[in-house]
Order: sequence, then structure tokens, then C-alpha cells
Amino acid sequence: MDFRSSPDYLGWREINLNSCLIAISTLAFGFRIYARAFMSGKTLGLDDAVASVAYVLIVVQSSLDIYAVPFGSGAHLALLSKAQLRNFFEAHSQNLAIMQLVYFWAIGMVRFAIMAFIPRICSDIMLALYGLALANFANTAWSCIFRLVECTPVADNFKNPTTPRINCVSNDTHRHVNWAHAIVGLLIDIPLMILPVWIVYCKMLWSKKMINVVLVFGFGIFAVVTGLVRIVLMLTFDFTTDITHKMGIVAIWTDLESHVGLWCSCFPAISCIIRALSDKLGYSTTATTQQTGRDSRGYTEWSSGGRGHLHTAKDGYVMNGIGVDEDSDSQRAVVERSGGSELEDLQQGSIYKRVETNVNTEFVASA
Repeated sequence: MDFRSSPDYLGWREINLNSCLIAISTLAFGFRIYARAFMSGKTLGLDDAVASVAYVLIVVQSSLDIYAVPFGSGAHLALLSKAQLRNFFEAHSQNLAIMQLVYFWAIGMVRFAIMAFIPRICSDIMLALYGLALANFANTAWSCIFRLVECTPVADNFKNPTTPRINCVSNDTHRHVNWAHAIVGLLIDIPLMILPVWIVYCKMLWSKKMINVVLVFGFGIFAVVTGLVRIVLMLTFDFTTDITHKMGIVAIWTDLESHVGLWCSCFPAISCIIRALSDKLGYSTTATTQQTGRDSRGYTEWSSGGRGHLHTAKDGYVMNGIGVDEDSDSQRAVVERSGGSELEDLQQGSIYKRVETNVNTEFVASA
């Protein structure tokens, strides 16, 4: 039987999933850079630079996973011929070594991008961030170095593991290092998910905007779950049997973990685009106030109304009623301003409100 026609073949799923993941990640990253560079007053920062590196590595990781499918990744080992098995272990072994090295740094850079963003909303927890960054770097660098030196010479890492007289560590040692990297990464992901939510919950006024921010960061729960599922699969699978099929299953969750992490780092930056689209579609709400009165002689009646009207700037993006770019407010309460972050203003009691008043006057003839 052709392995591609087996009922539980995972190859097409790997190709289709990674193609969709690359497309979504490209959109999310592109919107992030556009929002920061053109809609938020050119607020590109360190987190954007780190996210750029993470994006490139994640695309390479998914591309390598797609490249491995024709060699038998996702197919049952029993369905591969001897020639196909030889081709898999010779060609895919080199690809697998490169894929693991890329994955270590891809997921590590995703975590660094999230860490670099958190100071935009609060600078009071820098010590905790430094600790997490050090743990993330140590976990990434140590795993990468071990993967390179687990065979002597280093070139043997990219050879068929069945090559005679190859000098590498045992399979058990190799698996234990991968388990350690995954577990430590999960222990880093949990506080990275909790910290932003905790900051917003404790230091922002309760409002719809606060709930939206919490929901955005709460999406990180899915990233943690994907990492947890991957760890469970790694701990429970016996890779000495049907390795080609089981590697396809683990690869799917590995790719999901990396891409979802990148999305979590991009969502806060692209919130202004989502809000601008909702404004143009008419889903936004604005507050209106009305006042009426007469002068002392009863001749003049006046009314005033305050309402936020949306204009379109010459570049085509949304502006609010007082002529300020709506996009400059893209990360209100989560982006630093020249005078400090809005969270700091709230802590100091400096809350500002802008009001636009339109006055219409009508003279009424006396009786």
C-alpha cells in the first residue's frame, strides 16, 4: 500500500496545517508591524525586533516540517518500503537535527518577545522579567549546545543514526534532554501568561477595555495547553516503534505551540486595527450628553452636546472627534507615552477626559 493512501496518514494534515499557520502568522506579524510603524506613532521597539527574529525562525520550522512529509513523516513505519526507510533515515535525519535547533531558538525568541512587551504596560516587575529571561536563555542555549555536541564529531549529528561506528549519546539521554527543555519551557510559559493578566487586573480601572486586554492575554492559555499536550506525548510515546507516524503527531503540536505563542505576542499591538475596523463597520459606541437652558430674560435657548465623531485621515485610517489619530490610542493603558504609561497616571490619580461641545443658539421673539 502507498503510505499516502492509508486512512490515518498525517502527511496531508501536516502540510495543510503548517500552510495555514504560516499564513495566519504572516498576517498577525504584518499587522503588528503596520500598527506599530504607521498607526501608533512609530512605536517600534525591542519587542518588535525580537518578534521579527521569532517569526522568521517559526516559518523556517514549519517549512522544514512540510519538507519532511515526502520522506515519510506522518506515515506508519510498516507501510514504508526498505528504500523509503533508507531515504527517511538518511535525508530526514539531517532535516530533523536542523529542525530541532531551529525550534529551540524559535520558541525561545517567542518568549523573549513577550517578555520585551510586558515593560510597555508595567515597569515594576523588571526583576521577575530578568529572572525569566535568564531562565529562558539558559534553557534555550543549553539544549541547543547539547544537541550539537551529543555526537562526536559534530557532523555525526546530521548522519543516519544507524550509521556504523557513529559516536553519539544514548537515545534515553537524548529524550531526557528534550523532556527537560519542554518542562522548563512550560514553567516559564505559565508566569508569562499570568503576569500580564495580573498587572491589568490589579492596576487598571474596571472597564470594557480592561476586559478586552485580559481576554487577549488570556489567549496565552491555549499556548500553554499546546505545550502541555506536547510534553504528555513526548513522555508517553515509545519512539522505538512506528517512529515515522508518532513524529508526525508530535510535530503538529510543536508547530502549534510556536505559532500560537507568536500570535499572543502580536495581539496587543494589532488591537488598534481591530478597533478601527469595528469603528468603520459601525460597531463602536460613543457617549452623548445634552444640556438646555435660557438666559435671564427668557429670550435665548441653548443646547450643548458632546459626541465622539470619527473622521478619516488623509492616509485612510480612523481619527476621533477631536482630530487626534485614533491609532495613537491603539494601546491605551498598555503603551508608554512620553510622560509615562497610562497605568502610572492612574496610580498617581491623573485621569484626563476630553470633551467636545457643539453649541447651537436660537433667538425666540418675545410675546
